[in-house]
Amino acid sequence: MKVPWLTPILGAISDGKIAAMLEKQVVHLEREKDEALLNLKNAEAKIGDLESQLKKLTPKSDIAVEATQVLQRFSEHGCELSADQIGGITGIKIGKVIHHFGSLRSLGFIRQSRARSSDSEPPFRITPKGSSFLVEHGML
Repeated sequence: MKVPWLTPILGAISDGKIAAMLEKQVVHLEREKDEALLNLKNAEAKIGDLESQLKKLTPKSDIAVEATQVLQRFSEHGCELSADQIGGITGIKIGKVIHHFGSLRSLGFIRQSRARSSDSEPPFRITPKGSSFLVEHGML
């Protein structure tokens, strides 16, 4: 392997043995650099492939991870649940559960049921659309 920029430098060195040793080291380093660049190019291509695969597995909606957990709990329990009940099951704070209820409701994934009594909050239940979402994304 010829390294064009190396010839003038080696010509300035008076000791031929040192020049030959330096040329050998530079050629070796150039080969390592070329190999590293090839490995980098292959790694970047692999990253692109993996990112593409990840996009296919990621839900296509703007639903938060915690919201999917809330939706899964509705499906697992198969009944009407209140925000307090979901909070108790998931460990998510009630304020966040209520926020997720709003998101899931606006997406049509859950619906509000009739209140059981006048002093309790109305429960919610999963809709067929919510169940379909879970199935389509491998969460059910």
